[in-house]
Amino acid sequence: MSPILDNALALPGAALFGVCLLAKVITPVVRRSVGRRVYNIAYRQHEGVARLQKHLRHPLLDVLTKFTALTVSVEFYLVSLPPLMWLAGQHGIVAGLAMCQCMALSTYMTCVLKDMLSSPRPYVFFRTSAATLSAPPDTAAATAATDAAITAGSLLKEAVATVHTAAAVNPSTPLNGVDTVANADPSAHLPVPAEAAEQRQLGKAYLVPPTQIVDRGVGGPTQVAVIEDAYRNEIEYGAPSMHTWCALVLPAYAGVLAHQLGALSTVQCVAVVAGAACWATWVALTRLYLGVHTPVDLLLGALGGSASLGLWRQLGLAQMAALGATVPATEEVPWASWLGFCKEQHHLALAAVGGLYVTALATYPVPESHTTSYEYAVIFLGAAYGGLVGYVANCSLISHLLQRPITFSDGAATVASGNISMGGPMVTTADALAAVAPDALRQPLAVILLGFVFVAAVKLLSKALLSELLPKLLDLVPLRLRLLWQPPVHPSGCVESKSKYRQHGYKKAEPEVTSAACGEAPATQVPPKLPCGESSDSRSVFMKTPSLPYDVDFLRKFLNYGITVYAVVEYQHVAALLLRGRSQWYPSQ
Repeated sequence: MSPILDNALALPGAALFGVCLLAKVITPVVRRSVGRRVYNIAYRQHEGVARLQKHLRHPLLDVLTKFTALTVSVEFYLVSLPPLMWLAGQHGIVAGLAMCQCMALSTYMTCVLKDMLSSPRPYVFFRTSAATLSAPPDTAAATAATDAAITAGSLLKEAVATVHTAAAVNPSTPLNGVDTVANADPSAHLPVPAEAAEQRQLGKAYLVPPTQIVDRGVGGPTQVAVIEDAYRNEIEYGAPSMHTWCALVLPAYAGVLAHQLGALSTVQCVAVVAGAACWATWVALTRLYLGVHTPVDLLLGALGGSASLGLWRQLGLAQMAALGATVPATEEVPWASWLGFCKEQHHLALAAVGGLYVTALATYPVPESHTTSYEYAVIFLGAAYGGLVGYVANCSLISHLLQRPITFSDGAATVASGNISMGGPMVTTADALAAVAPDALRQPLAVILLGFVFVAAVKLLSKALLSELLPKLLDLVPLRLRLLWQPPVHPSGCVESKSKYRQHGYKKAEPEVTSAACGEAPATQVPPKLPCGESSDSRSVFMKTPSLPYDVDFLRKFLNYGITVYAVVEYQHVAALLLRGRSQWYPSQ
């Protein structure tokens, strides 16, 4: 493939990433234009999803779709990528880190687009219909009857509460991007599509009050059932589908990466990419079956995954080359030849990548209602950057420790410092450990199990330390400076802040958010509507719980997952030591 075509295929992904970096600025325009159209399409498609479920529902398909969802989960890649990095040598490390960067940036872009478009999942929609009439009839009686039914029916009340919890409904503006709540159906407390609302305002159509609640598969031919329990309390938007995006880009990029590193031929690479496309199609169908996406969500996910693949085909190994990786500068990796020539400036490249990731988080848009998407972006970017820090040689602690010299004299081992005057043999710490390591630990399975134990211990220990230290450290930061960077969370996901987290001279303008805003209220209680943004009179630290600010929580997760993946990369030195041939040197007895 010619370099011109290679670069052309990378342009859509680069443009999409640029849009994500500008999200904080362009989100209002995107929501009013593209977001509203996506919302209307998803609304028209949600009944088709319900019909698909009705015709295909089978216990065997339930099991297959749930198993498929696990293979595109974070846990699957946490289990599969570390052994590749520990057992496959330097190319395994390079490939694993490149895959990690691809997964992190894909997750970040998907989360940004979800919160930009603000298109809900299909099980959130109520069943409504519009009819073209010369004049709208009086629907007051029907609306009153529906309100009475919702008030009296305990099952419906539970479903209403579930819908509000799952979608974090009650933004200050409807999810379809209109500027007022005039288009909301008063009997449902949910927005209606902009097209139907405009017809109603013009007297050309009217909305029949909702007759069914589309959640949990409670009877009726047009209800979207949430088959997987894990999605009942999901508080993420629907478009684009992250599972479809990652199911396409990650296996396909793995094949491209293996081809670039010389492990696969061109024909084999094409076969892997084609297989990834088939796999992504199956994953997309399972998302429809599970009732968590509409076709427009899946289409946007597939397009985004294809764009990411074109970008990372060019950028993945080039990024690793800039950090000092030994990458073949061939026609398959054209950018590596001019990014990898600065052999002594790896730390500069590392700082540049870190600055890019921090900028990406700083420009993240505020969602229309409380979601967990920003948290996922923080976790994945933190994990990806921690792996890069571990790869740069001078940032590796275990590598330096294993290279320290040890002298032996009369059977006693002494760590050398300065000039060594002892007459015994001198070896490195790695040689000494390789000599005494038992054979049971040299088996690949034992190396993998020991690695997971090591990484889990590092994760738990670092989490405990960060949870203890970060609140105290951030409390030392002047409040005025701390308020300059507050994470992009919606006020409906916050609780009342303490006085020490409020800037003097300002008062809290928003009403106190009770547990109802978090979906913990009784089914009959509707959470209060809160403003989307921070008012001019409100300057306070956003609180996740009464004692945990959001900035502390997100910083802890960024560092914790970064340290965890750093430990994964560090363990490669121990794995290499255990797997190499047993040393012929033994300390004197």
